[in-house]
Amino acid sequence: MVRCIILFGKLAVLGELRVGRPNAICYKALNFSILLLDEGKPMTVKTLAIAADHGGVELKSAIIDTLKKRGVEVLDLGTDGSASVDYPDFAQAVAKTIIDGKAEAGILVCGSGIGMSMAANRYPQIRAALVHDRLSAELCRQHNNANVLCLGARLLGDATALDCVDAFMSTEFEGGRHEGRVAKMSCSV
Repeated sequence: MVRCIILFGKLAVLGELRVGRPNAICYKALNFSILLLDEGKPMTVKTLAIAADHGGVELKSAIIDTLKKRGVEVLDLGTDGSASVDYPDFAQAVAKTIIDGKAEAGILVCGSGIGMSMAANRYPQIRAALVHDRLSAELCRQHNNANVLCLGARLLGDATALDCVDAFMSTEFEGGRHEGRVAKMSCSV
């Protein structure tokens, strides 16, 4: 099944742009973008915690809408407005939710994604990955068993960010030679 997501602006098709995978087509114009996603892959995460600072609120809302339409239970841990907040507080909230077993994975959004990823990776049970495209989102799951996806709202368009979320949610950890490496990341020093 193919679904259309209208990301912003008016609907009008002026051309087509391939976006990192053969089964996704992004139609773009000056002030709109539509991403067609193939929903053939099953979601591997049923409950997800999400949070953003003031720089990521709008992208967080778009991600929540997309995930809820796909049947994912989303725990929205804030923030909900443009007032300046401290990103480590929101990274901690998502990390604690995963550590406590209330969510299987998380998504963190800030302006660049850098601060959120640094704050989340303070916790040994968290493997947060800052990604910028579909391939990095797939590899963070396949090779590193990432359980938190970090995105930079000021660096990514909505179409790319949602493609990263799709890859993160539908890609399995390969295990094998990667298991020992991932286990070393969870050890305390």
